[in-house]
Amino acid sequence: MRARSLLLLACLAGCGADDSGSKAKAENLAATDDVKVVALNDGGIPGAADAAPAIRYPASKTGLRTLTEDILEALAANDAERANRIAETLALPDPEAWFGEHFGPEIGAKLAAAYGPAAAGMDQMVAAFAAAQDAGQSVIDIDRFTKTSPYATGYQALVFERARAPVTLYSIRLTTPDAERGLHLWSFIHDGDTFRWAGKMKALAADADRPDPVEVTPEGQDDPVAVDVLELPIRDVAALSAPGQ
Repeated sequence: MRARSLLLLACLAGCGADDSGSKAKAENLAATDDVKVVALNDGGIPGAADAAPAIRYPASKTGLRTLTEDILEALAANDAERANRIAETLALPDPEAWFGEHFGPEIGAKLAAAYGPAAAGMDQMVAAFAAAQDAGQSVIDIDRFTKTSPYATGYQALVFERARAPVTLYSIRLTTPDAERGLHLWSFIHDGDTFRWAGKMKALAADADRPDPVEVTPEGQDDPVAVDVLELPIRDVAALSAPGQ
């Protein structure tokens, strides 16, 4: 339990029965095709190229699974350009507005300020997907939370505690078939027509609210490392604090 929790969180979570995932995949594949359409005006002078269709995914676990599969398939095909184009759509287009709407002006401003630098390099998220793929972490699991859950992290629980407007959070987990090693990416929200990465929102935790780090020894290592308890799923924190742990 200790090793699994650490490995899931140190790297950075079901599907519906409808066909919205396959439909989104077809539409987004067309949106990322490198096709240039040149319009001619009456004088035969090339005009502006038509804008590419927007990349969209439906607001469901299936939708986020499809997004994940699309990035992994692009990486498997050595199509880094397509993978990056999908990842770039994950950045919140107006962080100040979204955080302000859901947490109020004061806390929203803090979250938006912290979000900017983190969202600037979505290529790092693609690199995390690529590393997970290379490590054989092929099992995709999506978590969807509308309230605090034992499977949510401590920071996700703070979102539900302090949000002024309803919010739904999603997580992506990529694990090996034996579930011993994995990547955990969180939190995603659905805004507009597609998913956005809202980040870990650590600014929700004041210094006085932060518990002491716990030491966890990763599998295959001798030395323990300190882990932020709020990054752990709530059920794992309970397991670590159980007698004998």
